[in-house]
Amino acid sequence: MARLDKALELLDELHAQDPSHPHSLEYHRSLAHYTRHLSPSASPPSEALTLAANAQHVHRWKRPRTEYPDGLAGYKMWRTALNKYHADILHQVMRSAGYDDQRDAPLFARTRDLLLKRTLQRPPLPADTALLKDPEAHLFEDAICLTFLARDFASFAAEYQPSSTATTGDQAPARAGGLEKLGKIVSRTWAKMTVRGRRVAVDELVQTLDPELQRVVVEAVTQCEEAEKEAAVAHSD
Repeated sequence: MARLDKALELLDELHAQDPSHPHSLEYHRSLAHYTRHLSPSASPPSEALTLAANAQHVHRWKRPRTEYPDGLAGYKMWRTALNKYHADILHQVMRSAGYDDQRDAPLFARTRDLLLKRTLQRPPLPADTALLKDPEAHLFEDAICLTFLARDFASFAAEYQPSSTATTGDQAPARAGGLEKLGKIVSRTWAKMTVRGRRVAVDELVQTLDPELQRVVVEAVTQCEEAEKEAAVAHSD
């Protein structure tokens, strides 16, 4: 596994270049942690998943959102370009670490599929994870969602809540949509998660939020799961 260790070392060097250091290093360590946490004890994360988890946001600061148009269409363009950018960097890192384009072609293809989200099923996901077409890809998505909830959700949510300035006490404006928009973001995140990922979120993360954010999350989760039940009933009719 020397080449895997070398690839992870090279990725850490790239993460250390993040202007907001150590954010990128900590993000990827959290993501790698959740891939291990979600994996069965008898089956640790695969080599492809380990590599992808350590490259999910590599050099993301070099592709800022501001380079793309505002709105949902611009956001989707940005995310698609980012995924390809991260996959391309990982490919280069793997080659530098000793992976061979021909001999290791299946591994290169698998890491790319994971980073480009090519095999993810669209929500609503089946309650029985055995029915997932690519369980590993969904485990990766669960880990990404859990890392967001664990590391970034509270600070992200603060942008949607008015806050008082320290000097004047005036209310600083929140982002458009406020808590209602935040709830929709939580609901979309929840819809992408499997039953296993949701269980970890409830058992380990939700209770760590402040009461107001807990309320937002619970309401959003309830709406998401009710919509899933309605969709399941409609599909069975």
